[in-house]
Amino acid sequence: RPEDLPSQILHTLLRQMEQERVRKGPGSTLLLDLLFRQLLLNLLRYSFDDTLLQNHSGATEENALLDQAISFIQDNTESPLKIPDICQHLHISESYLHKTFAAKMNLSPNYMILLCKVKRAEQLLKTGNYSIKEISEQLCFSSQYYFSTVFKRYYGISPRLFQKSLLAPHKPTSSTWEIHKE
Repeated sequence: RPEDLPSQILHTLLRQMEQERVRKGPGSTLLLDLLFRQLLLNLLRYSFDDTLLQNHSGATEENALLDQAISFIQDNTESPLKIPDICQHLHISESYLHKTFAAKMNLSPNYMILLCKVKRAEQLLKTGNYSIKEISEQLCFSSQYYFSTVFKRYYGISPRLFQKSLLAPHKPTSSTWEIHKE
């Protein structure tokens, strides 16, 4: 039923968070962080009744804006994405985009771009089909060194060691994979 959709979405997110918490694999902390932010965004969206939503249409617009911005970022991880590109796509100013991200998610759009690129890099590294150089080029990092620096900032391990650990017969401890937030 359509009215059950918010409840289903929240239950799905909570189930995904619990599975990821138990799994404790590479990137789990990053994924948990993103799932938690998505959960908060959905709670904001669905916690108001129709009357409140009509009185706070700006909140709904900001949530929709964030959804569109994040979708655009995720769809464009393999392009040299910049803040003006997002703003042009959404027909908003840079200051409004920054303000909305800061107010609703407590992070910057640039941080979200890097989060999405690093998550995509993790997926590519797991395939074992790409070199570090190919991944850094595919995700439009300015250099392989910068890509490695950003990846290490988020995972606490270089992409090369991350890739090697996937080929190793033993699993690393969960503490190895803690995300290092700026």
